[in-house]
Amino acid sequence: MSRGFKDRLTYKATPMQASVPASSANLGPGFDCLALALELRDTYVAQTISWMEERAKVVTGCASGFSVDPNIRALLFVPDTQLSTGKARKMLPEQISHKDASINSGRSALLVHALSSRPELLFAATQDLLHQSYRREAMPKSMDLVNKFRKAGVAAMISGAGPSVLVLHTATKAEHDDLIRSGGDYFKAIDLEISPTGVRIAAV
Repeated sequence: MSRGFKDRLTYKATPMQASVPASSANLGPGFDCLALALELRDTYVAQTISWMEERAKVVTGCASGFSVDPNIRALLFVPDTQLSTGKARKMLPEQISHKDASINSGRSALLVHALSSRPELLFAATQDLLHQSYRREAMPKSMDLVNKFRKAGVAAMISGAGPSVLVLHTATKAEHDDLIRSGGDYFKAIDLEISPTGVRIAAV
């Protein structure tokens, strides 16, 4: 290690605290493209090194995004089971039809519009044809709950690779309580706000 590199490495270290929200990926049609930050947070403290030059990627990950309609809330239904992302990915086909890809692409674009300003479009915008049904065998109860909600016109989807189920809604208190009861005893329902800020970083 050169002296110049060592000097830069030890030049200035500042304790920083990062508050990191949970995230729910895919959001139905947005496979590996869309995600929401949810107000369920972990906090980490670390030393940061001021000489680092490639900050652009970090800034993009922390700052990119768009504003979500404040009336939209999230309900997460968490089963007492786990499913690795690796296993879930192996269940996906190598090829899909052009028709299914086209439908999902259109739904993804509509979902951005629905989340930002037209929550009444959430149900139509969260239709998926690319990944959820292929994973049914690994999480049948989760898919049953998604289908149950969607038959009732509720914007429900698998959260990420599963097996948790995400519901996006603008429900009244009574409707909200009905949604929670619909999860039954197999799922733990967690009521979450959508984070307007994502990752928060500050000096300690």
